[in-house]
Amino acid sequence: MCEDGDDGRSARARRSAAAPSAGAVPVRVPTRLAGDHKATRDYVLDLRELHAIHAALTAAATVFLIDRTYFAAENFHVKLSFHRENFDALALSLVQAVSDVTAPE
Repeated sequence: MCEDGDDGRSARARRSAAAPSAGAVPVRVPTRLAGDHKATRDYVLDLRELHAIHAALTAAATVFLIDRTYFAAENFHVKLSFHRENFDALALSLVQAVSDVTAPE
């Protein structure tokens, strides 16, 4: 018989099973952000969604590595229509915005 929620697994295993995998992008984020973007819209994103967006922005460059060593900037720009610096700046701005909102006063 298990007591106090003890199911025989370690606390780490229970947390691991409850947490989303690092590569799991919430499905609703891309559909919520899709659209023509001709009008200004407000988005309310939870921490998990912000984390997924940040992870996608910072990991995008790894798709364009040549021989696991050299970054192919031209291929990145051609496929994504942005420079890597834009992705890095957006990821940094996202972190700064969350930090500003969550910082103690």
